[in-house]
Amino acid sequence: ENARLYKALDVRVRELAVLHELSRSVTGQLDRAGILDTVHRQVVRLLDVQNLSVLLVDEERDRLSLELRVRHGRRFDDGEPLSYPRALAGLSWVVCDTGRSIRTTDYVAECARHGIAPLAPFADMPHQLLVPMAAGDRVLGVLALGSPDRVFTEADERLLGNIAQLVALMLRSARLYEERTRALGELGAAQDQ
Repeated sequence: ENARLYKALDVRVRELAVLHELSRSVTGQLDRAGILDTVHRQVVRLLDVQNLSVLLVDEERDRLSLELRVRHGRRFDDGEPLSYPRALAGLSWVVCDTGRSIRTTDYVAECARHGIAPLAPFADMPHQLLVPMAAGDRVLGVLALGSPDRVFTEADERLLGNIAQLVALMLRSARLYEERTRALGELGAAQDQ
């Protein structure tokens, strides 16, 4: 019993250390690219995953923008983010709509259960973990992990959920900073005129 309690405590301490390290890494970051780069480095290292996606909600166009994509350990930077309409965003929109995580060992069956078509790039990754990135009661996006062979646990889901909340708060702060900077620039231009 003591060994089991020690192991559970050790896991919890590692999770808290991860959150602390991630919060230190992103605190003070006010640009989206820097935050996403930190997420990429930390999540891949901490959860030992090779496939990671960060999708953000574009409320104006009712789409999801793929802001970060890591496949087989390699980050894809294509310049402009890809954008998916609701019908083509797979389980990510389900997570955005419900605000609840999805953890599955059979991606295709999970899509069928929700009445949506599975996305071709994920067909070879049956193990999926998708968590909402929420700030307050607003879902800003989805943090998604996929694996062909690694089963995600409840502890993984809890840890990724905490990371997603922290990242959502930082992304919201970055967006507010960008908006404020833009507004100050416009005010300065108006004063110059």
